Amino acid sequence: RRDKSTHVSFSKVINQIANSKVSVFSVSGMDCADEISAIQKTLSHAKIAKVTANLMTSQVSVEHDPSFTQGEIVALINQAGVKVLQGSAPLSFVAENKRRVILVTASGVLLALGLTFEFLFKLPSLWLFATYLAATLTGGALIFPKALRALKQRALDMKTLLIQR
Repeated sequence: RRDKSTHVSFSKVINQIANSKVSVFSVSGMDCADEISAIQKTLSHAKIAKVTANLMTSQVSVEHDPSFTQGEIVALINQAGVKVLQGSAPLSFVAENKRRVILVTASGVLLALGLTFEFLFKLPSLWLFATYLAATLTGGALIFPKALRALKQRALDMKTLLIQR
């Protein structure tokens, strides 16, 4: 169900639990509805009442039985292929996504080099192939782990389709 106030929150009621507690987690790597679905799937547990994930704030709110520890919830969320951020101080986008920024930048530089080599220097095809392959693998490093997770869970998603192209 979509939260009408933000249009980026997705909630899933799993169980009815009396005297439940709500814990909120900041999550890195939650990029799309596929990650939210994976989080909700891993949090399908008897001691969890409701899971709400917000893409814009990168937060997951979990309504759960008080006997279910935050450590247990963090472990389940991390199994979904995202990472719960520890600490309370919010990081800048670049600091929080350092690996992503480095890989995307490196992929763009390799692509630019390939285009430059191809059109200005007329290098042999083998050099061009190697440069474009390096650009693809560098950028794909962001997608490959999530696509592998989707294949293991037998839940094909957009990342899996990108790999198959």
